[in-house]
Amino acid sequence: MIVKIVSFQFNPESVNAAHDLLARDLKDTRNFPGCDGVEVLEDLVDPTILHLVERWTTTAASAAYSEFRAGPGAMTELVELFAGSPSVVQGTVVG
Repeated sequence: MIVKIVSFQFNPESVNAAHDLLARDLKDTRNFPGCDGVEVLEDLVDPTILHLVERWTTTAASAAYSEFRAGPGAMTELVELFAGSPSVVQGTVVG
């Protein structure tokens, strides 16, 4: 299993809109081939930071999804709410 954590920081006035957009757009993620699930976590220290915890069956499935989001599945409305660039951590479950 591949786990990807994508962290986004939003403008404070945009956090509620980000929640709404993610609730709508993550349906595509959850239905994407190879997705074993995705959760949205709100940072305990800074509520303008949201973390997506994605689980993928393979690195190929994760890469295909990244290509989808970089192209036809781009979440352009969400990008407009960013306060900075997203960060991505990806790894395999070992224990």
